[in-house]
Amino acid sequence: EPPKRYDNQVFVLHNHEPQCSFSKNHVIFKDTWKSCFNWTMWYREDSDIHEPYGLIVKRRQVLETNFTEIYFKKTKMAAAMVSNCNGQSQRMKYIRKLMTLGVEIDVFGACGEHSCPRGKDGDCRDNINKRYKFFLSFENSFCPDYISEKFFHPYQGDIINVARGGGNYSKEAPEGTYINTRDFKTIKDVADYIIRLSKNKDEYIHILKQKNKY
Repeated sequence: EPPKRYDNQVFVLHNHEPQCSFSKNHVIFKDTWKSCFNWTMWYREDSDIHEPYGLIVKRRQVLETNFTEIYFKKTKMAAAMVSNCNGQSQRMKYIRKLMTLGVEIDVFGACGEHSCPRGKDGDCRDNINKRYKFFLSFENSFCPDYISEKFFHPYQGDIINVARGGGNYSKEAPEGTYINTRDFKTIKDVADYIIRLSKNKDEYIHILKQKNKY
């Protein structure tokens, strides 16, 4: 049972996990709990207090960057960080399919062969940013409005983001600064584009330059 709420109190439901991944028996769906909250505060755009995982804004001054040097230092194609192997989105199944289509992917975390010690996410991201051309920011659930920190982290580095989820990415980031798998008809089209882009220095650098404005 929820605690008693007095007249001078406001109860706020605060959550960062994707709502559609909750079981139907979750406590927040019980009538006794649903009726006790005044406001909601989470990633959903229809919440009373909208709290997204990140915010992408234009830089006041574009950083001077040697993108050619960055490109040639990247010796690996794509990386992903996945710890929930059985999410609703079946992202590991999608990743494995990309691999069979020729995309070279290293998976870090509990679902892959590359370790990323708990509490060392920052070090892993730095390593990925330097050595890999693409980061697969695949969500564990396809929920409306759900865009986690996975999508926003690559904007802090020189790596191209490949997004897959249920949120509207065009509301969060300028087009031309990331790749959305939903913009392609088939997974083979996604794989072919990633492979082609990885080999095309000028086109790859063009996207990095667009991304560098934010």
